[in-house]
Amino acid sequence: MCGHPDIDLDHKSLFAIAARLFATKQSDVSFSVIGEVLSQLADYAGEHFAHEELLMDQADYPGCDEHICQHLEFIQKLSILIDTYERGRTDVLPELQSVLFDWLLNHTSDDDRISVSFGDRRIQA
Repeated sequence: MCGHPDIDLDHKSLFAIAARLFATKQSDVSFSVIGEVLSQLADYAGEHFAHEELLMDQADYPGCDEHICQHLEFIQKLSILIDTYERGRTDVLPELQSVLFDWLLNHTSDDDRISVSFGDRRIQA
């Protein structure tokens, strides 16, 4: 993960929620259960981003604005896909899973690691 204990704990929670989504099959799980998982995902992502952004701000991370934009873009994309799902378009679920997988894999291991390593260097200086 990224190397910050609190942020990594958040990431583990996000991965756990995502795993619930990946484990669902439209024929096995009701529409409302998937909707609940999606709602939990959106809520937790928002809380996590707020936590992460606060830490970046406290560390005076120079890439904070760009990182926040990445968060906003993800939340916007996630919201559109969830809204599409909630309107009955269950065929959007594979795209939603793909977006989530790409985000969790790439953002947490690359972008978050960079911001955490910057914060660590600031603390040691």
